[in-house]
Amino acid sequence: MPTENSHDVEVCSLSPDGSLLITIDEEGKLILTSVSRRAVLAHLNLKQRVVCLSWNPVVSSSIFAVGLEDGSTVCWRAPRVGTNFAPFELVARLGGHPDAVPAIHWTNPGAFWCPSSLADRAAVDPRASQN
Repeated sequence: MPTENSHDVEVCSLSPDGSLLITIDEEGKLILTSVSRRAVLAHLNLKQRVVCLSWNPVVSSSIFAVGLEDGSTVCWRAPRVGTNFAPFELVARLGGHPDAVPAIHWTNPGAFWCPSSLADRAAVDPRASQN
């Protein structure tokens, strides 16, 4: 792939349909790449360490959530491959965990997302259910 993060990659994931690849380095710089075109589509600086990344399991979805070191979870809609480019769209932000969020789980078919932390806390947010 023609992408190159400036620091070591800590998190990477393919979208459910395999068309998009997200890599995030240790500084929180996210690179979105089209797998079929082998081209970088967008960059996003999350400005802190990302602990986990999880795509909405709906195959046609471009929504993903990241768990951050500060205990918050942020959900984004990724720009899709096509003629019209749109930047990342913030879908929801969920905080309240006292420590890093190492896991994010989605219900099937992706109507709700649930980040969890090492402090045995979980929260459910329905705002990311839109495709």
